[in-house]
This record gives sequence, structure tokens and C-alpha cells, in this order.
Amino acid sequence: MTALARALALVTLLAAHASAQSKLKVIVDQDGRGPCTTDIQSILMFVQSPRAEVLGITIVSGDLWMEQELRHTLRALEIAGRTDIPVYRGAVHPLVHTQDEAKRWETLYGKQPYQGAWDGEAGPYDTAALREGEPTIGPAAGHAASFIVDAVNRFPGEVTIWGGGPLTNIALAIALDPELPRKAKELVVMGGGIGSRYRREFNWWFDPEAARIVLRAPWRRISVTPADVSTKTRHSDEIVARIARAGTPLARYIEEFHAVPRDPSNPSWVPEIFMWDELSAASVLDPSLITETREMYIDVDIDHAVQYGYTLAWELGQHDRPGVGKVNVHIDVDLQRFYDLYVDLMTRAALRHDADELDECH
Repeated sequence: MTALARALALVTLLAAHASAQSKLKVIVDQDGRGPCTTDIQSILMFVQSPRAEVLGITIVSGDLWMEQELRHTLRALEIAGRTDIPVYRGAVHPLVHTQDEAKRWETLYGKQPYQGAWDGEAGPYDTAALREGEPTIGPAAGHAASFIVDAVNRFPGEVTIWGGGPLTNIALAIALDPELPRKAKELVVMGGGIGSRYRREFNWWFDPEAARIVLRAPWRRISVTPADVSTKTRHSDEIVARIARAGTPLARYIEEFHAVPRDPSNPSWVPEIFMWDELSAASVLDPSLITETREMYIDVDIDHAVQYGYTLAWELGQHDRPGVGKVNVHIDVDLQRFYDLYVDLMTRAALRHDADELDECH
């Protein structure tokens, strides 16, 4: 090897180390319904981003049962070429809330229109064939909550925990290590709603006790992307078309499984597909996309009555209940920059794993 070649190899090695040092260390906690839903697409945003080092993905029951979500997630990672990222089984059931409890609530107070895993006939360990094909890889050993604790303790002050589903795994991690919130860099979650229309948001309604535990924990910083700002977003045929032009395996996956549905009896009608979790993921990858925030007191009602699972929100100065913490709430977003970031990430070639790059330099 010539002196010039050795110098170039050294520069490449140092650059790779510097890149690894500057990346955001992220744990992605999600209820990975698939294929190609807001759940999976938010996961893919993190794994496609050159800014993020995804330490692991933890799966929790929510939109579907955990085992089904696990397979959807593993398959999506295969398609994206990121099988190096470990995926962990998490909580199958909420801490306290049950399907029977939800049915009892409905007999007293009215219909809860969306119940995620509880809406279907399948049980928590039933399996059904995946439309996108079955994964050929399996999950990592160990439980999601244990992994969260281990990862945060391995990198104290550096890890952002992002939650896109019910917060059961994160609540269990806090039970294992009550100091976890002080050791993490930040918690960012998609959930809740501060306007009256969105107070019974699904993620926090599915496991209200977990949401309350997590929101009241002493995090260094906690940010929430509520349903209010998420419903300003729209996934569209135009976005899918922009992605499809890339022709990558991931782009073809999105083109095939994220076609916006149409009603044959009303061709002019276009359904609203909100980018709930994608927006929250984007707020981690580029915080400047969030153009307005508000510091508020946020809690969840766990009285098993008419407001069970409701988001409780107060402006500063309105509330002094002990234990309720301040939360940084996302209020508004630069939509065009958000859409451009999403398309950019979904059209990138598969990222090489840092370890592989470093090995090639030796």
C-alpha cells in the first residue's frame, strides 16, 4: 500500500469514527402494524437517516398484537437492507387496561371507534400470512424493557428514546430502573391530544397507566407530538409517486403497499391519511421542522370512568397537581420541509452499517 493510499484509508477511518460519534443514538419503540403504515414508515425514517444510529427497535402491542407487528417490522428491515438492527419482543398486553374493561366502558359511556389489536378476531399469538412476504430473520434475544435499560446505561446522557405506540415497554423499563429517565438524553413520543377532538388518542387510551407513568417520570427533556399537529399532515399519491421514481426495493415496497385507497362508487373522494408517527420521527431527525412549540402540563386520566384514557392538558400557571410535569408540545410544522425530508429518506439507498465500513478500512 502506498503512502497516499494509507493516508486516504486513515482519513476514511477517522471520518467514519467522527460520523459515528456525531450521530443521534436512538431507541425506536413502536407498535409496528404493517405493511407500510405510519408505524413502519416512521421506523424506516430512522433506519434510513444518516443522522441516526438506531441502537434497537422495541415492539409493543397496539395497532396489532405484538407478534404480528414484530414480523412486519423484521420484513421491512429486510427490504430496507438493515438487518443489522436488533428488534426486540416487548409487552403483549397493557399494564392494567384489558379488552373486557374496554367493553364494559362502552356499555356505560358509548362506542370507542378504534381499538387496535382488540378490533380483530385474532388472539395475541395467532399468526396470519404477511402480504409483503415473510421475514427470514428473527428477533434479538431478550425483552424490550431490559434492552432499553441496558442501552441507556451503556450510553448515559446520549440516548433519545422515541415512542410511536402505547408506552408499555417504556413504563416497564422505568420499573426496572427508576433512574432511567435521568440517564436518557430525551424522550419524544407521538400520542395524546390537547384539543377536545383528540383527547382520547389511541396510543395513550390503549394503556393509560403506562402513559401516566412515563409522562410523570423525571426526564431531562420530554417532547410530545400530539394528534392535533399530526392531523395537519397528509400522505398522498403525489408523495408515493415521488418515492417510486427511485426504484429501490424500499421505494417499490412503498409504491405497492401505500397506494391511497379509493371508493369505486365515488372516484373523486380522496381519503385523509395522516402521517402521525412520521411527523414525530421527523421532529427527532430535524427539530427545526417543528415551527411552534408550547410548554404545558400533560397527564392522562386513569380513573376508570367516562374520561378513562383521556389526555389532560393545562397551560402553564393553570395547574399545581403534584407529580404532573411540564412537556414540550409540538404545535405546528413546516409541512413542505417535512414532506421533502420524508421523500429524501425513503428514496435513499440502503445505509451501510458503521461496523462494516470500519472493517473495510483495516
